[in-house]
Amino acid sequence: MNYDQLQKSLLQAARQDVPSEQVPLAFERRIMARLATVPKDLLTEWTVAFWRLALPSLAVAGVACVINFSTPTTLPDDGSVTEFAAAELDSLVVPSGMEVPSESW
Repeated sequence: MNYDQLQKSLLQAARQDVPSEQVPLAFERRIMARLATVPKDLLTEWTVAFWRLALPSLAVAGVACVINFSTPTTLPDDGSVTEFAAAELDSLVVPSGMEVPSESW
């Protein structure tokens, strides 16, 4: 069988056939209903969701950086901030009910 000759004859027949201008009734609905029945891949759905959330996430991170770097931070020079921070750190790190070990170093 000569595939080149077959291809030429099929293309010639397709060029001579004029398609109809009328769309079948409810064609779009039938196509959309068939697409809805196609099983969906969970990995594809997650990938699409992450790509859609990438730009808003970058925008939120950018706004947080701008707010962080635009607020001035002034610390007093008398050392009261470090004492307060050390006490807060001890209360956060050591669970309640435990003794705070004395500094041995």
